[in-house]
Formats: sequence, C-alpha cells, structure tokens
Amino acid sequence: MHNLALLLQSPADPVAIQHAAMAMFMIIPIVILVMIVVVLPPYWMIFKKAGFSPWISLLMFLPLVNIVTLWVVALSTWKVAPVPQSGWLPQSFPQQPPPPQA
Repeated sequence: MHNLALLLQSPADPVAIQHAAMAMFMIIPIVILVMIVVVLPPYWMIFKKAGFSPWISLLMFLPLVNIVTLWVVALSTWKVAPVPQSGWLPQSFPQQPPPPQA
C-alpha cells in the first residue's frame, strides 16, 4: 500500500513504467495459459458426457456467450444412457404356481 502511495506522489519514471509494462506482458500470457488449463478440461468432460460436442467448451472463454451456453446445456435433454448401478440387488425368484384347487 505504501508503494502505491509513493508511486502516486512521485513523478512518473518512464524507465520504471516500461519495466512494469514488460513484466506485465510476460505475466499475462502465463496467467491466460493457466486459466485455460484449469477451466477447459472440466467443461470438455461435461459437454462430452452430456452428449454435446466437446468443442463447445471453447465458448466458455467468451463473455456472455458462456452464460447462454451453460443455460442451454442445463435445460436440454442429455443424450446419455444411465450408468448401471453396482452393488447388491435383491434376488427375484420365479413365481410359484398356485396350488391346485380340490
């Protein structure tokens, strides 16, 4: 906080500004790549499991389009087969015929 106040009080040094800009130009692409690596795979899997093209996940990087895309996916019918349940299932025995009437 003190550095910001000191920066605002002192006259702007063009060399310092140039160094700060160059540092930002180096950091911003790295941040964007990290964001792509973190955001893209989950959406890719969601769209693939929902029966849509996984390439739709690239729309998540466009502002406002990502909200519309999520609403379309959430309200559409997912074209997937239900996963068979694993575990214990009750045994069904064949029905016994009724006893003969006398």
